[in-house]
Amino acid sequence: QILTDTAIRRSRIKWVPTTDEYAWLYNTLTWNVETINQDAFQFDLTHIEPLQFTEYTDNDQGCYGPHVDHGEAVAVHRKLSFVLQLSDPADYDGGELVLHIGPEPTPLPKDRGRLLFFPSYTLHEVKPVTRGTRHSLVGWVAGPKFR
Repeated sequence: QILTDTAIRRSRIKWVPTTDEYAWLYNTLTWNVETINQDAFQFDLTHIEPLQFTEYTDNDQGCYGPHVDHGEAVAVHRKLSFVLQLSDPADYDGGELVLHIGPEPTPLPKDRGRLLFFPSYTLHEVKPVTRGTRHSLVGWVAGPKFR
């Protein structure tokens, strides 16, 4: 699926189904979510939403402008977002995942295999890819409304 609102986002996405074939992936990520949530966030969480495989290429300066991960369904309350870096940073330039959490934007590490977590209400973006291709796996963990 190619996303068409190029003023905000230029990427290609595929959804990773919640089938037996991918149970190992969801189980591994659930363990990581539970561990980091207990250690750092202590949010009331109920489930991981379907995962999104994302591709950003230099062909279209792939990017995703500043946004928060609010979700589209009214009944879903995204609380924790995560990004698994799949590409070797030597294979692309640009494409930094940047959090806006202080006076200066904070770029996050790009090393392959790095699993990054942040509250879903955090303003963040993916800077344009200027050379090569960046792949990532993106997920959101939902729970009851914050109180």
